[in-house]
Amino acid sequence: MKKDIQLIIILGILFLILVFIGNPIRWIIYGVVGGSLLFLMGKDKSKKRFLVSVVISYLLIAFLISISPYLKIKDFQLFHPNYEQLTEYQITDAKLHYGGRRPRYTYVTIKYAYSLKGKAYEQTEKEPIKWSNSLWLGSVYEREKLSEIIKEKDFLVFVNRNNPSESKMFYSNKLLYLSGSRAFQDIFYLLESFTVLLIGIALFGFGIFIYVSLKNKGK
Repeated sequence: MKKDIQLIIILGILFLILVFIGNPIRWIIYGVVGGSLLFLMGKDKSKKRFLVSVVISYLLIAFLISISPYLKIKDFQLFHPNYEQLTEYQITDAKLHYGGRRPRYTYVTIKYAYSLKGKAYEQTEKEPIKWSNSLWLGSVYEREKLSEIIKEKDFLVFVNRNNPSESKMFYSNKLLYLSGSRAFQDIFYLLESFTVLLIGIALFGFGIFIYVSLKNKGK
């Protein structure tokens, strides 16, 4: 019984941490709904299984939305029914910046302008695009990448029809965009770091081998 209570407390703390890392609170609703469905499908009706089902459902949904710009847009539209897609806009500026909440990431800030009902508006969207800083590639590559992204013109802008000064920009409606997923990029960064570590160990071992071989020949 005590172990069950401890597990529930741990899962609850983990769930709260994951929620407040930066994900929208509304994803809790998705997690509870999905978790409830999983719970009802099973035979075990304990509180522990319900909490586990909610946490698993939340993590799965959060991961899927994080790697899918299409799902991000659908998520936004579901809770912002007053927003309509804008067909004409101009990107006036795009800047790279680093660090912030995720020090290993490169972020892009986009400034864009549009006109509605004869009135001009200019907005700034912070971090519509982000990717993990590579250990191998430098700032020149990142500037080229940003230039290519701007040229693709895949951005989507939604404007509040009741208040045209409010808008939201998304980077494309692609089904998948793995670079935009924090979880995926963190895994990639760890693998990249592990590869560097293995290469370093291999070179160190090779250096020792050469040193020992030369020393033996000298004898």
